[in-house]
Formats: sequence, structure tokens, C-alpha cells
Amino acid sequence: MSAAPLALRVPEMPGEPAHGTLMRLAARHRRPGDAAGFAADCGLSFRSLLRGGGADAVARLAGFDPLALGQRSPLVDASGRTVGLGGQRIALGDWSTTNRRWCPHCLADDARLALGRGLPTERLAHHRFWWDVKSVFGCAVHGVPLAQTCAACGRGPGWAGPVHRCPCGASLLSATEADGRRPSPADHYLAGRLTGIRSGTCLVDALTYREAVRALERLGLVATGRWSARKPRLGGSEAAACRDAGMGLLADRRHGLARALDQVLAEGRAREGRPGLIGSYGWIYELWIANLPDDEFGRMLKSALREHAVANGVIPERERALGGGPGGPLVDLATATSSLGMGHARARAILGRGGMLPDGIRRSVAFPIDGVGLTRLREALDRTTDAKGLRAILGVGKAQARRIVGAGLVPPVGSGPGGTAIRFEVAAAERFLRTLIEGVPVRRKLPHGSAMLAGACRSAGVPVEVACTGLREGDVRATGVAPGRLSLAAIMVRPADLRRLRKDDGLTVEEAAKALGVHHEAVRSLRRSGLLGRVRPGRRSLRRGEVDAFARRYMPASEAARLLGTSPKRATRLMAERQVAVAAGPPTCRQTFYLRADAQRQVLAVARP
Repeated sequence: MSAAPLALRVPEMPGEPAHGTLMRLAARHRRPGDAAGFAADCGLSFRSLLRGGGADAVARLAGFDPLALGQRSPLVDASGRTVGLGGQRIALGDWSTTNRRWCPHCLADDARLALGRGLPTERLAHHRFWWDVKSVFGCAVHGVPLAQTCAACGRGPGWAGPVHRCPCGASLLSATEADGRRPSPADHYLAGRLTGIRSGTCLVDALTYREAVRALERLGLVATGRWSARKPRLGGSEAAACRDAGMGLLADRRHGLARALDQVLAEGRAREGRPGLIGSYGWIYELWIANLPDDEFGRMLKSALREHAVANGVIPERERALGGGPGGPLVDLATATSSLGMGHARARAILGRGGMLPDGIRRSVAFPIDGVGLTRLREALDRTTDAKGLRAILGVGKAQARRIVGAGLVPPVGSGPGGTAIRFEVAAAERFLRTLIEGVPVRRKLPHGSAMLAGACRSAGVPVEVACTGLREGDVRATGVAPGRLSLAAIMVRPADLRRLRKDDGLTVEEAAKALGVHHEAVRSLRRSGLLGRVRPGRRSLRRGEVDAFARRYMPASEAARLLGTSPKRATRLMAERQVAVAAGPPTCRQTFYLRADAQRQVLAVARP
């Protein structure tokens, strides 16, 4: 089969990812239980689909909207350890297609819908993309935990298909009606976020999905009222229970959070913990709330913890901690470090150079700081990046990035805030990359005669900055760009096109040898002896003028042999007999060379009758 639209199709179902669509297409073409084989016949890899690739190809096969199917399918960013799914950024560890999960009641609803339309069950029974997100522990519609094993054989059904049936032959549909159980608050909220629905009133709405999951789990740990110096580890069901408890704590945050902190403080004091915030609240203060950024969620928790600590005599009201105390809003160094998104040493150096850090400050000790200044510093750092970040955006090494900057393709914006090193605008670097591929199609395979930009530059002997300039100015056109994150490493070009950008007088050793009609090792020997140009760095370090001047002044023995109509060995013997001086020859040079004027006189003398 080809990647052209299939004749037999299935209806587009809401919430279905690309791998679920292919399972239904396999069943539609009478290949139930062989989704991987059907994908291979279509030129696709089902394993790649499970990892988030090929959604556009499946959309073409099924005749679906590629943008909508891509939104419902995972996009894995391995370097950032995240997965794009449903418009959200999910932690890579929070997503898995290793074991298939499903809701039996949702599949039963699909079967009833298919029966009402007079269609087979496998035509409408479909996988939902949020079933692959581990933080959604149960069904957000029916309130039951998502199933992972078949009730008949006790094994996972895998991805062979069809969606509603196990390979053992048993049905994966629920045999009973849903009992009207309400879904858990966390599952309802998180599944809603994945499908584009937000409550609008929850404090974690402004957080990213991964931050919201982390915040709910930690709030749930606080709700247990247990003191600990380290944050407890959570399993699957424990994490789900904590997320539900966290939602409950947010719903009654005024009184529920105070009651939970009362229990934590009582247990901390019973353990004869150290006085102060760390001894009283353990990891809750030291590893979490003290490091929260200055947003609505962070301010709420800091304010609640500070009020509780002051009310229970943990800290005096005048102490500058958790954003309070005399002198206005305060930030400690740990909070500033987290807000800037960098390590302690680097944040302290930047704040110190910017005059925002008093002398003698210690980590996790509050100090007065201009909140507006910190916000401006963070915004400036977010808009720009250092040389290392620029290399990551461009996808090149140090030397290539330095030459690109030196050519003015991505100009620096001066030193960063707080006297940091030279920085570059992220938007300018991304804009530069987009100018190189305007109107260029996305290709999964290299077109004939093309290579990735780095390999094409090496093959053509063209520096990367020269190639980028040619692409930007339109002197050369890219033949394609690989899917995924845009960088120079994703651009495809023809080496033959890049060769047009080379300087006319720049020659490699091999090209100079071809022009002179000698062996390339002889050219290297002539360079070392100083007869042919001078030694310069770079692959194309020979000048055409130097090669032409050498050819006018010197004659190789092979050329003399051609003029005499004899072999090079006999020509060399004749020149030696007539006492023609050797300009270069063995053992220092592979071939013999003479002064052209001397050699031509002897050739004419020998040629006379």
C-alpha cells in the first residue's frame, strides 16, 4: 500500500491519537490483531507511531485533518524531557505507551453508538489520547480506574488491536452499566486540561500541566499532615490519591491548609525537630514553598505558611521570610534562584553584579530585593540566551557558531543583565533559521543528490557561514527540512549547489593536483618545500594564482615525457644526461620537476632531426 488516502476509511473520533486511528484502519481492512503489519504495508512503523511519529502520514491515509490529529498525538521532545499532547507540555515520565490502558465503560459507549448507527463495533470503538497520560489515573467520565489487564487472561492486550478486544478473544467492554460514580476531582481537572477545558477558578490553572500535577501531588502530601525532612516518594495509586487530596485542599484552602499545617507542625515538634521554619515544616518549606516563584500560586502558599508560622511562634512577625516582614515584599536567594531558572552560584553572581544582592547574604535567608527589578531581570534573561544556548538553537558546535556570529548572521545584543557574558536574542536566532527555509517542504527522507547541511558543507568545501549566507540571500535553495525542531542540522541542501558559493581562487590539494596533472602527494611535498604557495589553515588554502604561477615556471617529468613521446623514466634519464637541473624530486618529492625554460630547450634540442 502507499501513503495515498485509503479507499476504506473510518469516521474521525474525538480524542483519538494517530496510533489509535491506525488500529481502527487495520480492523477496517480486515487486519484485526495485526496493526503493526498493516502499518508496515502502508510504509509506516507502528513502533514509531507509539513514540509520537508519523501522525501526518496517518492523517493522509485516513483523510483526517492533519492539524487536529497532530494535536491529539504525542510529540516527544527527548532533550527537554517533555511530550506535547493536547496543547499541553507533559513530563516525559508522565506519558507511556508501553502498556495500553482503557476505560471499559467508554468502549461500551462506543459499541452502543456503533449499534445505533448500524456499524460494527470496531468501526467506532477508539482509543483516547489521555489514557496514555499516567497522571490521569481513572476515567474522567465514568469515575472508574483505567484498566490495564484483560479480565479473562490477566495479560495486557497490547496494541495489536482491535481496540475493544484482547488477543485472547475476550471483550474489553464493560458488561455492566456505569454505576453513576463521580470521577475523581484530579482526573476530571487534568483530563479537562488535556482536552482544552480549564476550570477558570483553580489556582493551578496558570501553571503548566507538569507543574500543576507536581503542585497537586505536593499539596496532597501536605494534606496527610506528616512531617518529613525529605519529600516522600509516591507510587501510581498513592500519587492519584495525593492529587485528589490536593484538589480538596485547594477547594478549602483557607481552613484545610491551616489544619494540615497544624498536624505537620505538631509532628515536627514531637520529633524534637530543630526550631525555625525548616525544623518545623521540613521539606514543605525547605524543598518546596521557599523555592516557589512569585506568581499567584506561590504567593498564596507563602502567605499561608508565613501566617501559620507567625501565629504558632515559629518566627516573629518582624522576620523577613516568605515574602513578608518590615520593608515591603521580600525574596530569599532560593526563590530568586528558582525564579531565574538557574543554579545557585550563577544566580548569586548575576544578582551581585547587578547590585541586587546585599553583602553577607546566605542561601535560604530572606533579604530585601526590588521585585520589579527581579522581574525585569528574569524577562531579559528569558528573551536572550548565552553562547551555549545559541549553539543549542542553531544545532552547531562552538567553532561554527563563532563564525556565524562573526559573519553578522546572528548579531549579539551586548552583555547580559547583571554584567553577564555576551548574549543573543532567542527570537533573532529563530528568525534567522526561518529565513533559510522559506517555502521549503518538510521531508522525512533526503531527496536524490542532497545531504544534510553539515555534510554538504564538508563535501563542497564551503564554510557553514557562507552556506547560510547563500541560503538567506537566495543564491542557494534548500531542498527540504526534516520534521521536528528547526535547526541548521535539519536543513537539506545539494552539495553541487553549495559549490557555486566557493571563492574562485580557493583550491584543495586534490584540485590543484588535477590542474597540474600530478599526484596529490607531490603537491603536498611541493607545498612543504615552499615551491607551491605557502601553507595556510583550511581545506581550500591553495590560491589559483599560485598554482598557475607554478605551472608557468616548472614542468613535471610526466609532461616532458609526453612532449618527447617517451616514458617518464626515459625522459628523466635524458634530462640527467643533458645536465638539466632538478627543481624538485625524490626522495623529498614523489615526482620530478624541472624549470620549464630549461626543460623546453632540451625537449626542442632532442626533437630536432
